[in-house]
Amino acid sequence: MKSATNQPLMGLSNRKCVLDIIRRKPISRSEIAAITHLTRASVTVIVDDLFADGLLTEQVTHSPMVGRNPINLQIVPNARYAAGVTIKRKEVDVGIINLNGEVISNEILPSADASAVEMIKKIAESTARQVRENGILREKMLGIGVCAPGPVDVANGIILNPPNCGLWHGVHIVRLLSEASGYPVLLEKDSNALALEEQYFGLGRDCSSFLAVQINEGGIGSGLIIHERLYRGSNGLGNELGHISIHMDGIKCDCGNRGCLERYASISAILAGSPYQNWRQMIDCLSNDAEAKRLLTMEAKYLSCALVNAINLFDVELVILQGDVCYKPERLLEKLNQRVGPRVIMRSTGLHPVVASSIESFVRTGGIICLHNFYQG
Repeated sequence: MKSATNQPLMGLSNRKCVLDIIRRKPISRSEIAAITHLTRASVTVIVDDLFADGLLTEQVTHSPMVGRNPINLQIVPNARYAAGVTIKRKEVDVGIINLNGEVISNEILPSADASAVEMIKKIAESTARQVRENGILREKMLGIGVCAPGPVDVANGIILNPPNCGLWHGVHIVRLLSEASGYPVLLEKDSNALALEEQYFGLGRDCSSFLAVQINEGGIGSGLIIHERLYRGSNGLGNELGHISIHMDGIKCDCGNRGCLERYASISAILAGSPYQNWRQMIDCLSNDAEAKRLLTMEAKYLSCALVNAINLFDVELVILQGDVCYKPERLLEKLNQRVGPRVIMRSTGLHPVVASSIESFVRTGGIICLHNFYQG
C-alpha cells in the first residue's frame, strides 16, 4: 500500500490514498495517519472533505476498554455508481454497480447481427435507462468502464483485433461511447479487468501479488498484480501467459511464435478432435469416460508448465483460474497443484497456489475499471 505525502500539491493523490484505505475495511483516523504517514491534521482535512462529498459515514465500535468507544470510518456504498460494459463475442453485458461492487441492475444485449455503431447506441441507451430507472443522479455516476478481449489500445481507447470478435475490430470505443452517452469512458483488456476484480472483491483481496488466468474456448488471457498494482508492461497491455512457449519446436501460433500455451491448453485446442462440444460436457463425463480423464490430464500437464514458469518468474502468492474451466474445478485443481506445487521455488509444503475464482458478475468486471480509477487512478 502506497504511503501518502504531506506536500500540498499532492492533495488529490492523498485523498485517493485515504479513500482506498477506508474502502478495504472500516478504520479510524489515527490508524489512517499511521499507515499513510500523514499528520493527524492532514488526515482530518481529507476526511472532512470526503464527508462533505457524502462518501463517508462513521461507525461507532463498542470496546470493553475504559474510555471512549473508537469511531471508524467507512465508505457509503451508494454515494457513487459506475456503469460496467463487458464485451463478449456474441453479446454485451451492461449494468450499474455501486462503490461496494454490488450490482444494481444488469442487461444483456445480443450483438451477433448488429454493427459496432448500433451496439454503441444500444449500450448508451441501456446505461441511460438503468440510471433513470434506479433513480440515480447523473452527478453520482463515475462513468462507464468497458472491458473487451485483447488486444486493446488502452491509451487511445481503441479495441484492436481480438480473435473471433470482428465486429469490434478497430473501434474507437472510448470516443464513440463517450459521445453517445455523455459519460467519461475507460477501456481495459478483459483479463486485466478480471485481475482488478479479484483484487477488489475476489480471492486476491489478501494478496500482494497474484496472477489471474482466464481460460475459455477462444483462448487464454492473464492479468498480473504485482505489489498491489496492475502490471501493464512497456506497451500498456500487461502480460500474455497464453503466448508463453511450452514447446520450442511446437505448433506455430498466429502471433508468430511456436509452441504457445494457447495452441495446447485453450479449450478449443484441448477438445479438438474429441467427442465433446464444450468444457462442461467433458467435465460431466469424467466419472465414466477414459477420454475425458485423458483430456483433463493433458490440460493440467500443459497449463502447469506455464504456471510454474510464471510463479517462479514473478514470485506471485496465488494463481486464480477464471473462465470456463471454473465449472466443477476440483479435479483440475487437484491435478494442477500436484504438478505445480513440487516445482515451485520457495514454497511451503502443502500450499495450493492454484485456485478457482468464484466471480460471476460480468457487469462488475467492466465497472471495476471506473472504481479502480476512482480509488487509485
